[in-house]
Amino acid sequence: MSLRRTCAHCTTDTDCGASPSDLSKRCIVQVSRSASSSPRHPLTSVCIEKNLFSPFTSADAFASFMAFLSAALGSGCGVGGGGLLVPLYILVVGLSPKHAIPLSKATIFGGAAATFLVNFRKSHPLRPKRPLIDYALAAMMEPPTLVGSIFGVMFNRLFPSWLILILLITLLGYTAYRTLQKGKKVRF
Repeated sequence: MSLRRTCAHCTTDTDCGASPSDLSKRCIVQVSRSASSSPRHPLTSVCIEKNLFSPFTSADAFASFMAFLSAALGSGCGVGGGGLLVPLYILVVGLSPKHAIPLSKATIFGGAAATFLVNFRKSHPLRPKRPLIDYALAAMMEPPTLVGSIFGVMFNRLFPSWLILILLITLLGYTAYRTLQKGKKVRF
């Protein structure tokens, strides 16, 4: 589904984004079909969401490969990989935070579904009668996650892209700092 929005003086793809680096929309020149049978039809410029595979650029190929590696790393570590995917989608693909965050959530969901299918029938290594997946823990963790997602979607629609980007940088910076501190404690 594409979100269509008329651009004022749209001549290039960069005219459609929220910032010059936002390449999530493309400028398309369309011929307006009017009811009259006039041979001359006026042209209109319309911004549409960039199709994932058209045009598929080298940056898209690199981002796909890096997203695969990030999702594999995140899945192996049990963290999902959103801290790697969102900056990747913003910096390499050129998406705005409003588009990069939902795309990272979809990528993480795909990785989580694959991990679930792999581990669904496995048993716990120390207690063979118990499943490997702790469903009680998942039942406790998921409701707050869903509530947080609801608020996140609302804030994503309400806040401007620059504020989302500042909040994202702050959160990722703090998370990286805490991870390094824990790593130092474990190592030394």
